[in-house]
Amino acid sequence: MATPDPPFPDTLAGFGYEFKDGQLKNIQTGDPYVFAVRPDDQAYNQSYYDALGELVLQEVYKLVKREAGMVKAPIPLGSRPEDPQTFVFVSSDFMTNHDKILVLIQGSGAVRAGQWSRKLTINNSIDVGTQIPYLQLARREGYAVLVLNPNDNYRVVNNQKQIIKVSF
Repeated sequence: MATPDPPFPDTLAGFGYEFKDGQLKNIQTGDPYVFAVRPDDQAYNQSYYDALGELVLQEVYKLVKREAGMVKAPIPLGSRPEDPQTFVFVSSDFMTNHDKILVLIQGSGAVRAGQWSRKLTINNSIDVGTQIPYLQLARREGYAVLVLNPNDNYRVVNNQKQIIKVSF
């Protein structure tokens, strides 16, 4: 029987990492992220990576708002906080700029709104792994922007999977 993983930190700093010049670096050594935290324990390494990836995602969300001027819009529209919901990112002019509109959608898997690839964000850089450079360029060029979030499409409530119904 496998021993359960210890609780993981709830901050990037708790993991010993920070984004410096757009790259995830070890706070003490400046080295890039290393997957093999425990060389002989693939399951632990994957759990560690997944927990770190969630914190990286939260940082990406902050950067999408701060660096690209995007705002979160709840989905479904008009949902209450206690309802199962997700969000998309929109530019402030999304509902009024009908001349130039850009819609971004990431691939499948663990990636969420604002990311192209969790692996590239962690192992390479924010510029390579996220949509931020595209969002910044689109905003400079006068585009209204919608960033979809199709992989965040359910919530578990009372041990039951509830599908989030998308409506506009």
